[in-house]
Formats: sequence, C-alpha cells, structure tokens
Amino acid sequence: MKKTRKVMVGIFASSLLVLAACNEETTVEDPAPEDTPVEQEADGDMIHTDEGMDTDVDEVLDPDSDEPETTAFGFSYLHLNVNYSDLGDSYTIHYEHTTDEVNAEIDDSRMDMQLTGDEAYQELENRFENFQIDSEMSEEEILAAIHENFDFDPNYESLELEMTLENGTEINFEHESEE
Repeated sequence: MKKTRKVMVGIFASSLLVLAACNEETTVEDPAPEDTPVEQEADGDMIHTDEGMDTDVDEVLDPDSDEPETTAFGFSYLHLNVNYSDLGDSYTIHYEHTTDEVNAEIDDSRMDMQLTGDEAYQELENRFENFQIDSEMSEEEILAAIHENFDFDPNYESLELEMTLENGTEINFEHESEE
C-alpha cells in the first residue's frame, strides 16, 4: 500500500511539473513606452493618467471594451498564420494589446523558433513600426505589406491575417498560393 502511495505521489508531482512547463507566458513585461497599458483614475468628469494628462471621461472610458484607445502600432490585435505543405509546418505571429496587458508570441516551425513575451515583442517591434494596414487597402496592397514586414518563407500554401485596428475596424485576409 505504501509503495502504491509513493508511486501515485510521484506521478502527481511529475504531472504538475509537466503542466507548469507547458504553460508558456506570452505577457510582455517591458513593452515600448507608447505600448504600455496606462493606469487611469476617474475623478468626476476627468481622467488622470500615469503620464500626467487629463482627458474627458466620455472620450476614453468604454466599459464594454477591452481595447485600449491608442497603441504604439495602430492596431490592438494581430494574428498572422502562414501554412506550408510540408508536414504541417507553419509561421505564426500573435500580438494582443488590451487595456490590462500586452501579449506577443512567434512560432516558426520551419526554423524551429518559438518566442514568447518580451523576446517575441522585441523581435516584432521594428516590424510593427513599419507595418501599415488600413481598411481601404486592396488585397494586393495588404499582401505586399505582409511580405515586406515579416520574415517567412514565401513558398507557402496559405496565409491568413486577422487584425483589429485602433478604430475598431477588423481586417480578415486570406490568401492561397498560386503554385
């Protein structure tokens, strides 16, 4: 009985270690100053931010929204997924800026690279600064902007981009390779 108990305790402890190791943290601890979520305090009809600016409450607070009013890059959400025909390989970028936190993740199975949190954010920061997409762009312009700013093998099978711009506009773009 004692032997069975020791085995069960060992299995339980091993399971906890495996689960803890699988939980990758994608939260960015040190985003660029303009991408840092801002603590806001309401005082009557004015908000006092950590940056010392006062703003009218009606202009900033939307109780139903997790979206920040401004971000460093002009968008609060980006998910790019590029799929390749060889054995399910893919290149994935995930970035999300809410009022509470910033999350970033890069997963490139072809290059065997997985970055999360601050490492992923640092890798993406320069690319995002030059990445300009708006709802008026043609499919060709969106595809060109993606190719110009992200480092992935252009011999892909399919590409999917989901974005939420600062103004709340959602962009969903899909492209199948012609090869």
